Amino acid sequence: MEQLLKTGPTKVRYQVLAVACSLAVLTYVQRQGFIAATPFIKRDLGLHDEHMGYVAAVWLVAYGLFQVPGGLVGDRIGSRHLLTFLVLGWSLTLGGVGLTVFLPAGGWLPLAALLVLRFVFGMFQAGGFPGLARVLADWMPAQQRGFAQGMTWTFSRLGGAVAPTLMVWLITTFFGGGWTTPLWLLAALGLVWCALFWPWFRNRPEEMPQVNEAELDLISGLQIADCKLQIAETNADV
Repeated sequence: MEQLLKTGPTKVRYQVLAVACSLAVLTYVQRQGFIAATPFIKRDLGLHDEHMGYVAAVWLVAYGLFQVPGGLVGDRIGSRHLLTFLVLGWSLTLGGVGLTVFLPAGGWLPLAALLVLRFVFGMFQAGGFPGLARVLADWMPAQQRGFAQGMTWTFSRLGGAVAPTLMVWLITTFFGGGWTTPLWLLAALGLVWCALFWPWFRNRPEEMPQVNEAELDLISGLQIADCKLQIAETNADV
């Protein structure tokens, strides 16, 4: 134990926290990016405010229905596979929204397509934060989990704050009012995140070669427990 304390724990848990924060940003950027594009989508697809209300509602219904199933799946198969599958799924679904521009405007078909795509998008996104909670529970020491949760929520809100301005700026400045390419760019961010996350991440710290024994003990609480025991023994001797 003395040798472990001398070398000190590695900092891989903070890399994992940074990746979790990046996903929190991505989640809200893609979520709010679509909302920022809705006036342009509504215009080009010949839809009305009532229609867009239905589109917003189906997302909320799916998001609520699949929160608990998403968490259960994460507990069963691990966050690595779950988060990769979810981000891939919702990114492809977001990109699919851009294809609705090729449907006849003003009919029932573009509305039906949007309703289905947004429901599936909400279904995939519902498991995102339960999956992140599993990551933080597995990777952060108990005394740092509140801090870690706060960081992910902070970054998610920052992503939500930046996305509308960025999206409208891209649509109006770079793409002449076109919203399909900006949506595809947002979808591509998710694909890049999956390509970087899946090869590197492991569900448990002990599965990651870069994590040393000191960090494993710190995450599990053993190092703190041993230190308290040593202090107690020292005080008893005195």
